[in-house]
Amino acid sequence: MRTTIVWMLIVLLSAGIVFSLAPAPASACSCAGPAPVQEELNRKTAVFSGKVTGVAGPNRGFIRSSADPVRITFEVGKVWKGELLAQTDVYTASSSASCGYDSFAVGKEYIVYASTDKDQLVTGLCSRTKLLTAAGEDLQALGNGYGPLPGKSGPTRNVPLTADIAAVVVLLAAAVSFLVTRKRRRSS
Repeated sequence: MRTTIVWMLIVLLSAGIVFSLAPAPASACSCAGPAPVQEELNRKTAVFSGKVTGVAGPNRGFIRSSADPVRITFEVGKVWKGELLAQTDVYTASSSASCGYDSFAVGKEYIVYASTDKDQLVTGLCSRTKLLTAAGEDLQALGNGYGPLPGKSGPTRNVPLTADIAAVVVLLAAAVSFLVTRKRRRSS
């Protein structure tokens, strides 16, 4: 009787964790096209040009998503909006399927239109972010910019992946359950 209750609790706990890991409905990225330069300038927190000096991420955890964040580090050249440090980090989704700007390459220069989300600058496929060599219209409309502030972006937060933790818990529960069952069968 007691064994049955323990097994039922293990099964219910495992089922609850598994169902909480079920993927949420998602849709592919869809953009209506970039807004005019002035509208993007008004909507965004920061607009700047810069050279990519580093691309980091996404985390290579147990569960991956096209929306996993990638950190792009820029050496900022010119600023049109915002107070940016000479070295600034911007985040984007790892794939264009989740509206991420996945064309950043180290050594290339870009014009970046970024918003603030959770104290981080973020950009994406639906903004006017592009290679600086393709930004003639933007540069003409933006006019003269100003230089960045000296310094580097602060440390980034690493948020634990709750789905990875839940998967480990399920695997541990299954292993413990197996070992307990095996030990009981041997002692019977």
